[in-house]
Amino acid sequence: MGAYIGLLTAQLERETIRAERAERQLEIERQLVEDGRKRIDELQQRVDQLHTDLADAVTAERIAAGEAAALQAIVTGLRARPWWRRWPR
Repeated sequence: MGAYIGLLTAQLERETIRAERAERQLEIERQLVEDGRKRIDELQQRVDQLHTDLADAVTAERIAAGEAAALQAIVTGLRARPWWRRWPR
């Protein structure tokens, strides 16, 4: 009977060690998942910032294109005048 209890005790110790290892591994994996989620959130914020920057750049480009077209129209109108009418009075 004593040998049987010794075997059960040894098996219990092995299973306890195995369970502790599994708990540590589970905690490591949970931490990795949490770190991954944080990284995904950071990257999503970066993507959102880039979308905002792109929208600002497109808006600025359209404004600049409109101003360039207006200036081109002025220059075209001035060039259409005879040279003597171009001189300030």
